[in-house]
Amino acid sequence: MAFGKEDDPLEKQLFEALKFGGLDKANLAELVRAVVDLNAKGITPGKVFPRGTPVPDGVTVKTTLNAAGLTALLNELQVNTRMTGVVIFPYGIINPEVFQAEIGLGS
Repeated sequence: MAFGKEDDPLEKQLFEALKFGGLDKANLAELVRAVVDLNAKGITPGKVFPRGTPVPDGVTVKTTLNAAGLTALLNELQVNTRMTGVVIFPYGIINPEVFQAEIGLGS
């Protein structure tokens, strides 16, 4: 399994968390790399879990974003071919400039 950097802690944590999720090993490597790339662009994953029934074919990433992070996500949506969907919710009256996002990554 080829990963970008052997010493990337996020990549190792994601692989360990998802390796028993039923994802194909090659697909898992690509999806982990896609999540790490999102993190590098300022879209920090809060929760990442397998998506698909009965056979997982992707992951769902949940995160909290500010306005700059939301802009980065929308820009990434235009170029990232692994994104299968994005759902954005405003956090609410208490923090109107903060958003919750759910990002689908898959084949």
